Amino acid sequence: GSTAQLGDKVAKGIAQRFRDRFPGDPANPDVDRRVDLNVLLQEHAYYSTMATDAVVGGRAAEATAAANALADNTRRLAPLFPTGFAALWSARIGSLLAYGGGDPAATTRLTVDFVDSFATLARVDRSGVSSQMLQTLKVVDDQRNKDSKHIARDDRAAATAMQPIADAAT
Repeated sequence: GSTAQLGDKVAKGIAQRFRDRFPGDPANPDVDRRVDLNVLLQEHAYYSTMATDAVVGGRAAEATAAANALADNTRRLAPLFPTGFAALWSARIGSLLAYGGGDPAATTRLTVDFVDSFATLARVDRSGVSSQMLQTLKVVDDQRNKDSKHIARDDRAAATAMQPIADAAT
């Protein structure tokens, strides 16, 4: 939105004014791709845990709204990845929601199947993808256990764990 556009202009101005501190070309399309990946993957992380919280809490209307936000996020992420991303990412979302609903088979689909497939598709290190997924499952476990003491910290950790994935995928 407009805040991001303002931030882009300010960042480019700072980079141009202080070239000695910020080398490189801020107008390079790879810069925008990296920023877009970071923002959209962190957004996905937060939407995911909003959706799972709604599933855990039995709030159908909220779960539907979060699922719609996740679908839009997937649509915006898809052009930044190779063909096959949207289907794989949609399967991730479905499995996360199933995990939130208590489906024990979702654990393997997420921690093995998705991690392996995504690491291969995006050409990123499997361990980073695995770490992020485990962080996300920890948030869902917090939600199911009503662990308000740790949920915010764990949710932030899951979102923050997306950054190395975005950086590696650029």
